[in-house]
Amino acid sequence: MPTPDQLRFFALTARYEDLTPNGNPLEPLAQHFPWARFCKPLEKSLFRSKRYKGCRPPFKNHLNVDKQHTLIRRYAVTNEAVHDSQVLEEAWQSKTAGREILAKVAYRSEEVEVQIKKRKLPSRVQYKGYRDKPLSPRQQNTNQPRPRICARGDNKFGHHFMTMGGKLIRIIGRVPTRAKIELKNFICNFRRVLVETCAASRQTGSLWSRR
Repeated sequence: MPTPDQLRFFALTARYEDLTPNGNPLEPLAQHFPWARFCKPLEKSLFRSKRYKGCRPPFKNHLNVDKQHTLIRRYAVTNEAVHDSQVLEEAWQSKTAGREILAKVAYRSEEVEVQIKKRKLPSRVQYKGYRDKPLSPRQQNTNQPRPRICARGDNKFGHHFMTMGGKLIRIIGRVPTRAKIELKNFICNFRRVLVETCAASRQTGSLWSRR
């Protein structure tokens, strides 16, 4: 049984209707004050939460892609709140795995540069410009060839989007979502190996036919 202070389904509407006979002070004030002028400024100033697909925050898939074979060597799956520069240590390979580090602007920070120097590896992270401190011509020339190499890693995300159902994952829970993203990375590597082996077999077949 509901308590006297508990609102029922139509109780709030009934209370609004009782305000007029009891003397609502806002009604005479509304006749002299243009409230409609403030609707648009108030709507712009109000904080609105981001509405994601499925009403849940997205996940990030950080990939460590081989430059030569474009295979995913390591990866890290995090939520959106984690910055890209904080996951570089998790998605890193061993010291002997690569000779240089190629990464986008989001992975550039002072802490990342210190980590790269400790591993004695050359840094190829793209330079980042700011509003009051734009990039110098030398930094712009240095950044020019790096996106072309990083684009080979972006092809993995395009492969996920075009052939694996897009970005939307219809799974509830962090662990199942992480498992599905990991399976996508594994399938992407598997297809890449098939493409390389088929291309190699065709090349050897053409060589045998020439002989």
